[in-house]
Amino acid sequence: AASLVALLGWDEDEFLSKTEGSAIRRIGHARWLRNIAVALGNAPPSAAAIAALEARRAHRDPMVREHIEWALARQHAGDQRPPVPSALDHPGRVRIPAAGGADRQDLPAPW
Repeated sequence: AASLVALLGWDEDEFLSKTEGSAIRRIGHARWLRNIAVALGNAPPSAAAIAALEARRAHRDPMVREHIEWALARQHAGDQRPPVPSALDHPGRVRIPAAGGADRQDLPAPW
């Protein structure tokens, strides 16, 4: 199995080749990189993770860059990083994007 560091290194051609026939391919390369960045941001701090994230820091997609920066901040913070907030921290409330995605609004949770 490939490591998260190796997966972050896949270019778009490699992503398309290695995910051929898989449902994960539908998310596209940019969302793939975003997801791997989030996983690395939540992984134990390591020099390899920081180097891999730094290599993607100038990605053309702003969403990817935003998540790379978040992951780098978490990696650099090491054991001092705060826990990731969860919807479970606020039962009965869910934050969802409003129309157009610009603002957020609180809505009652469906459960």
